Amino acid sequence: TTTIFNDELLQQANDELTSVRKTLEDNDEAVALVDAAQSEIQSGNIARLRALIGDLLNLEHGNERCP
Repeated sequence: TTTIFNDELLQQANDELTSVRKTLEDNDEAVALVDAAQSEIQSGNIARLRALIGDLLNLEHGNERCP
């Protein structure tokens, strides 16, 4: 993949996280994970971002919001 394509995907992910964060304002743990993910998108730390994705999915599964 090209750098431009990767950058666009990361921007889309960041935009989606921004949108999702607004719906999670009552869940401090979820907000903290979203904030951390957005920070890692900005820093380019893909390894840490992958770990945070796992944490977000685990939280979502635990709250029965995801099949």
